[in-house]
Amino acid sequence: MKTVLTSEAKLEFTERKRAFQSAFGAGPHGPRVMELLSLFCRGRDTTAIEGHDMIYLLEGRRQVFLLIQDYLDLTPEQLIRKYTKPVE
Repeated sequence: MKTVLTSEAKLEFTERKRAFQSAFGAGPHGPRVMELLSLFCRGRDTTAIEGHDMIYLLEGRRQVFLLIQDYLDLTPEQLIRKYTKPVE
């Protein structure tokens, strides 16, 4: 299976990346916000704790944190490959 890198997809993911960088990136408050989100979302910690309900809650938070981190760290091409369905 292969992911198609169309010019429209590349433009869309480039614009999304810019939006995430503007909100969470190296601006005056971005690093502090990401630090706080990392703690709240357990970005660097395990979500495996006692109680299944809490695990699901923490895993959902962590997925959001990882999505933000991906948009800050990955290239538009990498984002397309990761977040679009491959063409069969």
